[in-house]
Amino acid sequence: MIHGDAHVGNIYLDGQSRPSLVDWQLVQRGMWYMDVGTHIATALPPEERRRTEDDLLAHYLDCLASQGIEPPQIDPARRALRRGMVRGLYLWGITVKVEPRLIEILLHRLSTAVADHDALSPELFSAPC
Repeated sequence: MIHGDAHVGNIYLDGQSRPSLVDWQLVQRGMWYMDVGTHIATALPPEERRRTEDDLLAHYLDCLASQGIEPPQIDPARRALRRGMVRGLYLWGITVKVEPRLIEILLHRLSTAVADHDALSPELFSAPC
């Protein structure tokens, strides 16, 4: 199960300062990287994402392992994360009922992430995750 819309605007801190998600209207079955790729690419300005992306992905994979879930290897996980960024770019590219300035910021962040990773290349989508 994935949230389906895990962008930075759907995150809040609960009473114990733990990050939590709101807006579950797009909940669906899907792969982990759909939420994680969208979230990492929207939550951070491009410079910060570039600097921290590998550490954030490694932390996510470590959290899976700590819960008894076998995480993917790091290289396939990196490729998969890029697919999630492409999905986020698509979803924000068709979004119209949100503050235009927010759409602009998130599209800039997502498109920069997609471009940084050459994530629209056919090789990315032909390789297994």
